[in-house]
Amino acid sequence: MNVAAPDYLIYPWLRAGQSAIISAQAGIGKTFLALSIAKILTTGGTLFDERWSSPNAQKTLFLDGEMSLTDMLQRAEKFGLTAENNDFFLYNPDVEADGLPANLFRPDHQAALLEEVEHKAIKCVIMDNVSSLYLSDKPNNQEAWLPMQSVILNLRRMGVAVVLIDHQSKGADGSPRGLSVKLDVLHTAIALRRPDNYSPEDGCRFEIHFKKARGFFGERAAPFEVRLRGGEWETSEIQTATSPGRPRSTKQQEVFSMFHEGKSPADVLGLLDLPKASVYRWFSEWQKQSPSTEEGNPLEKQEE
Repeated sequence: MNVAAPDYLIYPWLRAGQSAIISAQAGIGKTFLALSIAKILTTGGTLFDERWSSPNAQKTLFLDGEMSLTDMLQRAEKFGLTAENNDFFLYNPDVEADGLPANLFRPDHQAALLEEVEHKAIKCVIMDNVSSLYLSDKPNNQEAWLPMQSVILNLRRMGVAVVLIDHQSKGADGSPRGLSVKLDVLHTAIALRRPDNYSPEDGCRFEIHFKKARGFFGERAAPFEVRLRGGEWETSEIQTATSPGRPRSTKQQEVFSMFHEGKSPADVLGLLDLPKASVYRWFSEWQKQSPSTEEGNPLEKQEE
């Protein structure tokens, strides 16, 4: 049976009826990214030097469960999402406390969401964020996620795309917080993480990594770095700490020195409060740039 592929809402990672999740640690810039996605969805535009594009304006429902209404309206306005944009619909708990979308764990609120989506002919729902919009008394129980999975599947049958915004686990793989079952019915999983040489002065700057890319690969799924400066996104290739012109942070220099002294990644993690993923990535870079000697790698001997 020949079935035509649904149209893209965001090329290359979101088609009509598909679902995606974007996860990051607190403070990286998840909501800024979510609003930028809403902007190109509702106007038909491009993002990140045309790496992502939305061919046509689509009615988009933005469920905000985290911020105050005043703060959210101010942020949305900075991205051109104002009352004049007839394809952008914002729901916030400050004004919708007893209805949509206070808690999508509740069957009546799930039904209200589906009814609103159908009534307004919504084509994409953005949920920012999962932990504040889906309040289960057993968040880490697999069965507790099934109602949300059902909502996503019901929206898929209606041809409506879903973008979930979620906090990231503390593990090295950058997965969304909580259950792996969250990824089962999703087509795309995107992880945001700070570059190795990030400094607080950089502001909103992060790398975009595709952890799950169903239906696209190669350059379209390659990671890249972005920075929000003056209301505009700057895009660049990801460089390692050893790339020409890429300065190492003070913390990287300290870790590299510890590797030179013969300490293992486990030793470093025991002594410094650093993300496990960063330490092992730096260790891999250190191995590539460190000259081999007749005596061999002291860390290899240490682990024998």
